[in-house]
Amino acid sequence: MDLENKELKLATNHLFFLEAYNRQIHLWNLKEAEIQEERTAYLNWMKTKRKFDFNEITEGSWIKVTRNGEGSVLKLNNDNSIIEYSVHNPSRTWSGEWKLEEGILIMKINFQ
Repeated sequence: MDLENKELKLATNHLFFLEAYNRQIHLWNLKEAEIQEERTAYLNWMKTKRKFDFNEITEGSWIKVTRNGEGSVLKLNNDNSIIEYSVHNPSRTWSGEWKLEEGILIMKINFQ
């Protein structure tokens, strides 16, 4: 997959390293030999992913669980807005936005 968008590259890079190595790392921190090895692993990893479509994103709600086990519910709306609330304390809410680029879901939540 030829990814032109810098934000999309960063998002998929972040997810790849979290999923493949359980850590966050950026390709620009690696030596050239490591970059080629990681690029191959990344491309193979991307082949295992499918693209999202608009309808599946906006139908129903999504559950998010953090590494420390906290859960929240996300509702992704047709206007690209997000409402997120805590499972344990539904009065705690956050808003955000989402977009779909090349079938990849990118979300930004405002935790202020």
